[in-house]
Amino acid sequence: MIMILYAGMIETNKNNYFNELQVIQIRELSGLGNSVWLTRDKLRIGLMNGNGIMRISDAGKFAVRTPFVFFSFPGTSYRWETAPGGSRNSFFFDISGARADSISAMLKQDFPTGVLEVRNGGAFKRQLELMSENFFSCPECFAFRMPLLVEEFLVMVYSEAHIGLESGKYEQRILADAEFIKNASGERFDFAAMAAELGITTVHYRRLFKSITGMPPYGYLQKCRLLSAIKMLKKEKALQIKEIAEACGFRNSAEFSRFFRKHTGFSPSEYCKNFPE
Repeated sequence: MIMILYAGMIETNKNNYFNELQVIQIRELSGLGNSVWLTRDKLRIGLMNGNGIMRISDAGKFAVRTPFVFFSFPGTSYRWETAPGGSRNSFFFDISGARADSISAMLKQDFPTGVLEVRNGGAFKRQLELMSENFFSCPECFAFRMPLLVEEFLVMVYSEAHIGLESGKYEQRILADAEFIKNASGERFDFAAMAAELGITTVHYRRLFKSITGMPPYGYLQKCRLLSAIKMLKKEKALQIKEIAEACGFRNSAEFSRFFRKHTGFSPSEYCKNFPE
């Protein structure tokens, strides 16, 4: 095999990716109240927590459930308002450059209200903390790392949005599954089969179930079994531990007792003595 290399055929773009996206600042502020009308000249992206938060813009005024990721687009006027006695915390970064302009156009099209409500802000906060650490502690390398961290944040945004859409699509069925589990926690459940009925993988089903109920399927089942066992211990005092164990889906009383102690710190009999009513 003969390989011919042609010199000079590859052009180098001096305005490369790392020159096209600059992180101007990153800050974390807490205890914020109402703001004045603001108009940014740079794209601002951040995470907000608090209570009673309203976003007011030319598009109208609407309440936002926290936590949420927000996008303040260049040239767009807006303000934040909090309920009396409430406050908000904001962790954000500003970006500029040609890549920032394309990001702004993309986000404005996909999130025209400038807000994405998220299930759990912890992952976004950790990413922002990593960005802040790089921004302030490594000035000689953050110019290269920061754009990549911004892109990672955007991947998280779109992954969250996708899960939100998927959750809505399957929400009624998964809520029905959760209700069935709650009312029949002593039964054996095949979550792989339940996922197959929806035409999705077990991993996907688990992710959706957690996004809708706040717990993965098996964890939710265990919680329901524990609550059922506690109810029986308090209300059905004539039942033996073995009978309660079987009714709650455990193979034997020993397995049930280990499970109960792990989650309450007491054996079933000790729990009855300490919490009779």
